[in-house]
Amino acid sequence: MAEKTIESYIERNPTHKNLLTEIHRISTEHDLSPAIKWGIPCYCCGKKNVLGVGVFKHHTALWFYMGDQLSDPENILINAQEGKTKSLRQIRVPHDSEANFKIISDYIQEAAEQAKAGAEIKIERNKKFKITEPLKSELQNNAELKTSFNEFTTGKQREFVEYLEEAKKEETKARRLKKIIPMILQNEGLNDKYK
Repeated sequence: MAEKTIESYIERNPTHKNLLTEIHRISTEHDLSPAIKWGIPCYCCGKKNVLGVGVFKHHTALWFYMGDQLSDPENILINAQEGKTKSLRQIRVPHDSEANFKIISDYIQEAAEQAKAGAEIKIERNKKFKITEPLKSELQNNAELKTSFNEFTTGKQREFVEYLEEAKKEETKARRLKKIIPMILQNEGLNDKYK
């Protein structure tokens, strides 16, 4: 069940109530607006997501949507998926340790100031990619598929290619190819349902 308010998220995580309450206080002190997005507390500047907070099994994570642009003087920001995640960075507070709220406040303040100043997530445009097997063969042998694929933006084409390339086993690639062919023919991007 999706949380309706920050308070209900905090109440649902009583072991971490003090940490979550303090992060909420600090975030709103820095003029960030609280909301629940994707079932977790999210703090925004206008329509920009600045900070998300989530309780996990061994830690509470504070992720900064433009974290790659933070100065990180304490060298504590983590890229949870190196090579995949572009801008998102996390501070993890292990459940068996005390949070340093001064440091957390400094990071939230810098993120809020960047958002207020109009900072944007840096998107790498026109990144080169190469269509490889098995998609290459399918496109060569199916004119309708090739036409549909070419109607997509370069970014959406890249998403399909990377989705296939991420698969390590040939069986997985084949399964993924079988999944994306109908999507391409129906002009449905790989991640359209999430947008």
